[in-house]
Amino acid sequence: MLDTLPYEKVVQYHAKNLAAAQRLQTAQQVNLHTTKRLFEDTDDLTQSLKQTLTKKRKELDQALNHTQKELQEPRKSHDSTQKMAQKIT
Repeated sequence: MLDTLPYEKVVQYHAKNLAAAQRLQTAQQVNLHTTKRLFEDTDDLTQSLKQTLTKKRKELDQALNHTQKELQEPRKSHDSTQKMAQKIT
């Protein structure tokens, strides 16, 4: 097909293909950069979530331990509840 076209048309054809290939390469580089940033952001969010979950787990464990101690010593729990109620009122 290219054999039968004038030289100028062949040059234009290859120039268009080269321009399209360059645009494609640029798009692929942008895509690669964007993908890399998304992975970095995902890693950052994952680390943040792990830290938050660890902190909340510790808080819940402390609250559970406190509640268990109060259940084992109901009188002290009742007294402390009354003292808190008096402070509030």
